Amino acid sequence: NHGVHLARALEGVSLVQATADVAEHLSVEPRTTLLKIDRLLFALNGLPIEWRVGLCHLGNNEFYQCEMG
Repeated sequence: NHGVHLARALEGVSLVQATADVAEHLSVEPRTTLLKIDRLLFALNGLPIEWRVGLCHLGNNEFYQCEMG
């Protein structure tokens, strides 16, 4: 615990195509459609404390779920 308390988060989701480098890391073909998750977390004082961008390959039967709190 570092004494930082989370107040809120903003999260955006979009579809992007995998670059050759990303495709290699995720073991998918280049230009595969990926889910891009862009999240910004804020402390109680309103200052941003974390920015995270994730790329996910969902496949055919998967879904994305996020729970905060």
